[in-house]
Amino acid sequence: MTTCKECSNTNDHVYGTTAAGGTANAGTVFTFELNGDFFTTLYQFKGGADGSDPEGSVVADQAGNLYGTTLNGGGSTNCPGGCGTVFKITPQGQETVLYAFTGGADGAHPRGTIAVDSSGNVYGAATDGGVSTPGHGVIFEVTSGGAETVIHAFAGGTDGANPFSGVVMDDFGNLYGTTVYGGDMSCGTQGCGIVYTAHP
Repeated sequence: MTTCKECSNTNDHVYGTTAAGGTANAGTVFTFELNGDFFTTLYQFKGGADGSDPEGSVVADQAGNLYGTTLNGGGSTNCPGGCGTVFKITPQGQETVLYAFTGGADGAHPRGTIAVDSSGNVYGAATDGGVSTPGHGVIFEVTSGGAETVIHAFAGGTDGANPFSGVVMDDFGNLYGTTVYGGDMSCGTQGCGIVYTAHP
């Protein structure tokens, strides 16, 4: 059975993703009414350029478009199975890949919570990639037009490494999140992780 990996609630509907399932077993985006009467699969990932394995929630804008990320897919050959995507899905189920990660300085394998501002810009965290070798992940912004900016590339050590949980945004546009590794190095060679704030 495929379960809801991440869900978000907007008005009388719940929107969510499954990391697997669908016709290609590459994950889905779905919605259902809170009263349980209607369940709709909005999109089934094909596992290629359109993305694969969404492991974070989706966020709806005022027009009902959904935004999210996939851990894999996107078409880049720099990562086995692709380096991941940022996507948009219309209320009618039409998907657009806003950005496909390449696995270099731009990051790779986004996951976790994203934030979307009133202009349709998407903010999130990619677990891998960045400027260091090996990459320790990045915090990114992808505009509604598909341009990516790296807000911060984690350097490991006290700076933190490998954000798995995504980001949340406050009313002032500040981003908050965590990394699995780095920070206090008393946990071993990889560190205990950090809580961070970033400013786009």
